[in-house]
Amino acid sequence: MMKAALSMILAKIAWPCANKLTARSSRLIRKLLCKKQTKDVTHGRGVDVCITACPVPQVQTLALELAAINGKVLFFGGLPADRANVALNTNIIHYKQLLVTGTTRSSLSQFRTTLKLVADGLIEVKDLITSRSTIADIHTTFDNVSKGLGLKSTIYFE
Repeated sequence: MMKAALSMILAKIAWPCANKLTARSSRLIRKLLCKKQTKDVTHGRGVDVCITACPVPQVQTLALELAAINGKVLFFGGLPADRANVALNTNIIHYKQLLVTGTTRSSLSQFRTTLKLVADGLIEVKDLITSRSTIADIHTTFDNVSKGLGLKSTIYFE
């Protein structure tokens, strides 16, 4: 039996004005907004479970800050070899009594469990797919994916 997290936040921040900002200030603003939004939504408590699923070292650092006392942080996304060493404030881990772990891939059993959760409507995945295209538009979809537009794209056959 799986224990559900008490709070779960999916951060989806759109940046229509990002081209007006420098890369550094854009990252800083996003980090501050994410921390503020998390604090507001959890009434200052932090999240019970924080899963990083992207190859960005700063996200792993931020995950510790967003976690609640006795929270869990899972590093799911690996990092590029040239950025694999991440400075983590171990005092945050210590004083918040965090459980920090990592994982890669999944077992057949985990896949089946996840599929059942989705099929039973316990996990909503519709919003994860941000682009749906026909096979005729596959080149446009590949271009968009290579530019990092959207979260997940699907190709369907008519």
